[in-house]
Amino acid sequence: MKFIREKVAATGAYTKAMESFQAALRAVDGQLEIVGNSVREAQPKFMRETGNVRRAAGFRIGGIGKLVPDAPTVKVWFGTACRVWKGAHGLAQKIQAARAELQAALAKADEWNHAAELKESLNGILSAQTYLEDFLKAYAAPATALGRPLKAAVDESTGTKGWDALVSISQNLDGLWKALKETAVYTAMRKDLEKALIEIDAGNGKVQDEKFGELSKEVRLWWERLRPDEPTFFDGVQRRSSKARRTIDLKVSLSAKEDRSDPKIRDAIAVFSQSQLHCLGLSLFLARAVQEGTGFVVLDEPVLASDDDHRPNFATSVIEGLLREGIQLIVSTQDYTSWKDIGDRWGHLGVSQFLLISDDVVMGTEIRDRNDDLGAMLAKAQPFIKSQDPELRKEGARRVWDGIERFCKMMLVKDRRAKGDGMASITDYDGKNFGNCGQQVMGMLTKDPADPGKLRGAHAYVTPGPHDDTPPSTGQLACAFGDLKKLKKDYVD
Repeated sequence: MKFIREKVAATGAYTKAMESFQAALRAVDGQLEIVGNSVREAQPKFMRETGNVRRAAGFRIGGIGKLVPDAPTVKVWFGTACRVWKGAHGLAQKIQAARAELQAALAKADEWNHAAELKESLNGILSAQTYLEDFLKAYAAPATALGRPLKAAVDESTGTKGWDALVSISQNLDGLWKALKETAVYTAMRKDLEKALIEIDAGNGKVQDEKFGELSKEVRLWWERLRPDEPTFFDGVQRRSSKARRTIDLKVSLSAKEDRSDPKIRDAIAVFSQSQLHCLGLSLFLARAVQEGTGFVVLDEPVLASDDDHRPNFATSVIEGLLREGIQLIVSTQDYTSWKDIGDRWGHLGVSQFLLISDDVVMGTEIRDRNDDLGAMLAKAQPFIKSQDPELRKEGARRVWDGIERFCKMMLVKDRRAKGDGMASITDYDGKNFGNCGQQVMGMLTKDPADPGKLRGAHAYVTPGPHDDTPPSTGQLACAFGDLKKLKKDYVD
């Protein structure tokens, strides 16, 4: 009995071991089947089709080259595709061989004795799977580079552009319906916003037009002060169009009639001369300064040196308008005529005039106060009056002689203004000398009967200065200098 029980027990253990062995073989076979299916699915779609199917669909290297003329891209893709196909085909063969060995073991488990061969086969599968994964990674980038132009070319040639998106949407109808409702809401909101923006733009445009209208009135005012009664005149500042936000046009009018009727509107840049554009820029600047309540303005060369016709307008009406607006004015100019006109015209307001002189690079720019022009002349002449050097006395005589002429011109301007000529200016007498105006000025010296004689005598004493004559004595110079200084005090200051 004991022997029988031992045999039965041994048989039972064997049978159990055999069943476990067979179960393990079936599990490995199932895993290999899954790996085989995954290998197939991991391959690009065209590799899963037969050669006949690919040929029928026209999926050939030649056809791809025609659709995608980028030969290097096609070449790289084809090389990586070949490695993927070989790697997948080799792995499939190894899996097939391993599964065949497993089937043989299952069929004759008690006789099968190829465990070493099966282990080697499974190790080969692992290596082949690793290689295939590497090939697939290397294939991804070339496939993407080729896929975009290839898909676009195919869609274009077959008229199926956009079908992929349509198919994708049709697979999610609930999501499509939700997206359509959200789109409808967004569309309505966008239309409301667009309408609001249009209304805002219209409102902004109306405000801009009103501001430009006010600015245009101011610019026209300053333009007329600078260049009155011209057939070409400023018209207005305006937006280029109803939709323009940052672009404006400067318009001018041209009229051949004295009353400026029936004008033709043109762009300023197209018809204005350089002088007119200069005046237009000045008009715009002054109009903006008045609108913004500027306390003072600084103008550098406000009138072109060659613009003699309009220099008096600036020196009179423009400056008068600025002063009326309570704006302090600082003018810098290299034009001596403008400097003299402005200083003489507005000297009664106590304006300050300065000369910036740079004679010495070491000393730098020297600022000289020239408010009292005649006084400055006398101050420059005084050091030469008592010199023992005849050449220096001659220079002093010349300077006093210049002072006498300046005194005469100042008396003439003063007389004209007293009679109502507000445009009278020192520059009106450029080129005139004592011989042209001395007699008239002496008739104005009425405070002391001796004054006309003093002026005549002073001129006689210093006349040798500007000429090739014997220089006056120190006494003659001192007398002429003192008489002129007294006359200045009595009639000019």
